[in-house]
Amino acid sequence: MLGRFGFVVAILCATAVLTGVAQAKVSPSSGKRHPPAPVNTSVPTISGTAAVGNVLTASTGTWSNSPTSYGYQWSDCNSGGTACTNISGATSSSHTVGSSEVGDTIRVAVTAKNAGGSATATSAPTSVVPASGGSGPGGLLVSGNHLVNTSGATVHLHGVNRSGPEYACIQGWGIFDGPNTAASVAAM
Repeated sequence: MLGRFGFVVAILCATAVLTGVAQAKVSPSSGKRHPPAPVNTSVPTISGTAAVGNVLTASTGTWSNSPTSYGYQWSDCNSGGTACTNISGATSSSHTVGSSEVGDTIRVAVTAKNAGGSATATSAPTSVVPASGGSGPGGLLVSGNHLVNTSGATVHLHGVNRSGPEYACIQGWGIFDGPNTAASVAAM
């Protein structure tokens, strides 16, 4: 009986090698067909701002062959996103950035599983985790073309701290740098 199923498995494996198409596995002991193992079609992504105390969340990415479960492993990588080591205990879909990750990047590996097997895909690295309090005045950071605080919220600056006739117009009119007589100020 094992020979008959072994023969079927050998044909299926040979077909997969020759055609490059994943085939269902057949269990030699039970004769049951299993679906092909999951295949990643779009890598996992990380959402959130990589800063100490912030929570990062992983997407599973996109998979074919109907995964039935997913596993996660977060990694601390060098500033180039390589030389990664697993973060102990970081095996859920979210991760809180710790102070030990300052100066590094973070990646997540997602493992998709079904009855046919498992496969793993890894995200791109985050930006480098900045040092707490050393990121600029008041903990301000540049993110794209926005100024953000360490929580990732956009910061808007209003006013200037100069002596002389400069006036900030927070209504969106810009900065007035002209005469500072009473009549000029009243005209504003």
